[in-house]
Amino acid sequence: MIYQTALDPYNNAKNELEAILADPSLTEKRGSLNILSDNIRNLLVIVKYDGAKVYWQECPMAFDGDKPGNWLSKTKDVRNPYLGTKDPKYGNSMLECGGPKDTINFIVETSVQ
Repeated sequence: MIYQTALDPYNNAKNELEAILADPSLTEKRGSLNILSDNIRNLLVIVKYDGAKVYWQECPMAFDGDKPGNWLSKTKDVRNPYLGTKDPKYGNSMLECGGPKDTINFIVETSVQ
């Protein structure tokens, strides 16, 4: 059952990754990153990924200054992929814009007695 449920986000993620690689437009790549991140997040939740904590980050103004964009990170530290150092509209000040919105954590805590 998990396999069947995981197929859609897996296939969608593959398609978005191909779009990121193929599209020359940075704007389109950012849109695909947002969709890719959402699909991978869904996949991690479906399979109950327990290899590490994964942080679901959000920039509230990733698209046109008023639409959010999300990405996955292995740390709480924000390194905003939408408004990075190469974005002439926002400059360096936006590299740390955003923050953790959720944590994917299916790690089973074990206690030693």
